Amino acid sequence: MPDRRIGLFQPNGQFLPFENFSPKLVRQNSILANPNLNGQSKNALLRPKDWLAIWSIPGSSNAITIWWRLLHGKIPSRQRLKILGLPLQDDCCTVCPKVPESDAHFFVYCPSKKAIWSRTLPSAQSDEIWLNLRYPSALDSDMKAQYARTLSEIWSVHWGNIFANP
Repeated sequence: MPDRRIGLFQPNGQFLPFENFSPKLVRQNSILANPNLNGQSKNALLRPKDWLAIWSIPGSSNAITIWWRLLHGKIPSRQRLKILGLPLQDDCCTVCPKVPESDAHFFVYCPSKKAIWSRTLPSAQSDEIWLNLRYPSALDSDMKAQYARTLSEIWSVHWGNIFANP
């Protein structure tokens, strides 16, 4: 009868049986095994200081919830909805029909969203904005509030357009 022990193989190739798991090891390996839609590990998105950065933003709980959803990979982008099995014709953005609507495209790289960011943060580049959204602890309080307001505006404009033009 084959050995049916439960565990996982570590990066060094060694098998680690389940009974030897520490809570930290379970958390790390479950995070690394679930990449986000951009193919990158979510591990960096789950840093405690990033969570504290989000929850310490004064003002709109709507903006905090949107940012929280982004960090948790819970934004209903067309790419994610298609993967989840919704009967969409494709996963492309409704504004840029040939570009898949990932979370990054949803909030930053779509031309209509870029226009909002360039009005709010004229000197910021799209890559810098996306990085700051994913690592909010790098921002000071005023910038976090600015990002939160912009996220809320983008969310409202996006869904306003979707429901106005079904």
